[in-house]
Amino acid sequence: KRLIGVGFLFGLARFSESFLILKGIDAGIAPSWSPIVLALFNLAYLLLAYPAGIVSDRVSPQGLLLAGIGLLVAADLVLGMGRSLWTVGLGVVLWGAHMAFTQGIFSRMIADAASEDKRATSFGAFFFVSGIAALLSSLGAGLIWDRDGASATFMAGAVLAAIAGAIGLASPKSSTIALPFAMPEHSERASQHQMQAFFDNLVRELDKVEFLRPAEKRETMLVNLRNIFTRMDPTKQDMHTLHGVVMAIAEGRKGPA
Repeated sequence: KRLIGVGFLFGLARFSESFLILKGIDAGIAPSWSPIVLALFNLAYLLLAYPAGIVSDRVSPQGLLLAGIGLLVAADLVLGMGRSLWTVGLGVVLWGAHMAFTQGIFSRMIADAASEDKRATSFGAFFFVSGIAALLSSLGAGLIWDRDGASATFMAGAVLAAIAGAIGLASPKSSTIALPFAMPEHSERASQHQMQAFFDNLVRELDKVEFLRPAEKRETMLVNLRNIFTRMDPTKQDMHTLHGVVMAIAEGRKGPA
């Protein structure tokens, strides 16, 4: 519920990109050239999406979401206070950067947080709330723009984004739970490629001993296993250790001396 609430507030802060075009025109861009604003936004989104994906493999989704919210706050502040074309350009780039960091991250967090039997319901509730937020955000931004101007519109967005970030920062994080035998963390987070390689190897070994049966339950068992390892948020060293454990059991050999 808290995550859906954060998503709703974040949706209110992230109004339509059409307001970026209006801001560009307000700063002096000729209406016939105004589509260049969206081109700049999409270029920033395009160039930063892949690096953001790499970062998402190494940090917690909460951390990535907070970084994206911080970028949205910065974009709103620059667009709200800026008057020149250069500041508008910077604000548009920051807006594209926040999209690169946040697009899809809520879906990942919903999937991690919801129990398997409530996952579809959770996604439905989230996208229902997000749709309402998208409608209200653009409607509210239009009303503020007509009444108080561009600066007030983007400042209101910054405030809403900051509130969403504060609530997200206060949300409990599974990664902060103290482990009974905690050790200093020296290894970086495992990549998706490394986790997939481990999982494929695990499935091969389980198939050899016919663990994944009956056949009609195989896919469900695989999903459950994958979710277990995904929720662990393992490091590269964790993956090496787990791989060694699986192979030692499979081959009936002793571990390292």
